[in-house]
Amino acid sequence: MAPQQLTVLDLWPSWELSLRAKNRTAATIRNYRGHLNTFADWLETTDRPSSIDSIDNRTIEAFIADQVERLSPSTAATRFRCLRVFFNWAAGDEEIETNPMARMVPPKNEEPEVPVFTDGELRNLIASCDGQGFAERRDAAMIRLLLDAGLRSAEIMGLTLDDVNLAAGEASVMGKGAKARTVAYGNKTAQAIDRYLRSRRAHKATDQTALWLGVRGPLGTSGLT
Repeated sequence: MAPQQLTVLDLWPSWELSLRAKNRTAATIRNYRGHLNTFADWLETTDRPSSIDSIDNRTIEAFIADQVERLSPSTAATRFRCLRVFFNWAAGDEEIETNPMARMVPPKNEEPEVPVFTDGELRNLIASCDGQGFAERRDAAMIRLLLDAGLRSAEIMGLTLDDVNLAAGEASVMGKGAKARTVAYGNKTAQAIDRYLRSRRAHKATDQTALWLGVRGPLGTSGLT
């Protein structure tokens, strides 16, 4: 009997276990699965061999070129990174003899320049939160903390009451890859957070552990926009 010809999707369960063992986040694992599915679908629609042993660097180059042309260099670069992680794992676990991506170079991804706020724009942004109302105090605290600590949206919106230490001017943040770190902020930010916390005591959801509250309760990441 001829040996079974495994496809990239046949190996997904084992790769997923490896990713979990490395403490990759659920979101990262979902993204990897999605990109692997896209690659598998492309192999099928372009009538290319789908067995893991038959995939060479030219096949992957053709896939990445297709992604650049139809979507964007950024998407192509992301899928390139996903496949490189996958094939590195497959080679390391001896599922393939040769890693087809060992010498491949990722596509150029020239990101557009990110606009930076001027000092005047920052002052106007903070001034727009002037006021003694709950929403104004909350927004002022959020903006000042973002400016001081440079947090990602998921990091600041994931803060709990216990994460904030006003006396020390610090906050405990859970970053990408479930990596915790401590960030510092200045006295004005501490004062803004303190003002918000005093208003928060009267909120109907004050017993919630989430730091930031909206009309209906804890704010999600969409609440930042």
